[in-house]
Amino acid sequence: MSRDKRFALAVALVLFSLTITFLFLAVRFLASNEIEVIAINDRSYFDFVRNAIEKASDEVLVAVFELTYYSRFPNSSSNRLVQELAFAKERGVRVKVLLDSGNEIESVRRVNAYACKLLRKLGIDARMENSSSLLHAKFVVIDDELLILGSSNWNYHSLVLNHEANVAIRSRKIAKLYKEYFNGLWQNSTAC
Repeated sequence: MSRDKRFALAVALVLFSLTITFLFLAVRFLASNEIEVIAINDRSYFDFVRNAIEKASDEVLVAVFELTYYSRFPNSSSNRLVQELAFAKERGVRVKVLLDSGNEIESVRRVNAYACKLLRKLGIDARMENSSSLLHAKFVVIDDELLILGSSNWNYHSLVLNHEANVAIRSRKIAKLYKEYFNGLWQNSTAC
């Protein structure tokens, strides 16, 4: 990866971290009976997201920079999240997954293309974000009321090894904002 691309990625990471921090502080400041904020760090992310998808009754929207499906490790955390999405789809829940196209990083392009095709085989509406910018966001919107937002990709490193910082925000207003953001990204995406 070129020096300019590494610099752009580093800037994007810093801006993302500042955005998460600002969002967390703003939500805490505005907290009322209508908003519930839950810190989800490190390994607790997997259980929280899996349980939230399992309880979904209407819609699950997932935007993630990298989703790795490990065919040699069927019980891996990211595979189990994909399986939970498939179960939700079977229950009649609308499921959409948006992945980064990986135009800037070959390894991301490869794993996301494989995951996107697999999701589509499972009947899940999956697409690749196709702008000139990285889709470095990582968030899940469930049933227009729950937003899970943070640093976790859906891969072994994020779900098992890394220190990751995420928040779950139970708020119809905030979930609506991120659903609208997701839908805008979706409009600029392409099928895999």
